[in-house]
This record gives sequence, structure tokens and C-alpha cells, in this order.
Amino acid sequence: IQNSKVKLLEFRVMDEEEQEQGKQDDHGSGRASSTVVVTRALVRIELNVVWKPRLNWVWGVKFVLDPNTNRVKRHEESWEVSAWEGVRQL
Repeated sequence: IQNSKVKLLEFRVMDEEEQEQGKQDDHGSGRASSTVVVTRALVRIELNVVWKPRLNWVWGVKFVLDPNTNRVKRHEESWEVSAWEGVRQL
């Protein structure tokens, strides 16, 4: 990688019940709800090869925090680019 740039597109903090709104009717179950942090960023890199390809994609990360320890209990990543589109950018 010769150059890189990351631009934050989204940063949201919500509770897990709010994040799953509409998926279930069980509200107020009495247990502590996990905190969910959702981020999306535009990643741009230039590879250090002769033709200097530039790759761009949106990278998302969702962290679910344990309500008792505030530690990450689940980490999910997503990329808003298909495998073909990634190869095509080369």
C-alpha cells in the first residue's frame, strides 16, 4: 500500500433492542440490553505497483457489548463491494 485514506461515514450507538426493532415483539424482558456500536467508513488505498491501482470500498463494523462487562461480545464486519468489483478495481 502506497497511500491510504479512511473517511467515517456513520457512527451510531444504540441498545440491542432498538437495533432489532421490528424483529420481535418481546419488549421489556427485564434483562439488561446490550449496547450496539455501528460504524461505516469509506476506505481508499493505492497499491504500490507499476500501474498504481486505487481500490475503494465501504467497510462496516458492528460491535455488540456485553451489558455486564462492557466488553465486546460480538464483532461483525461487512464490505459493501462484491468480489468481482474488488478484482475489477485492480
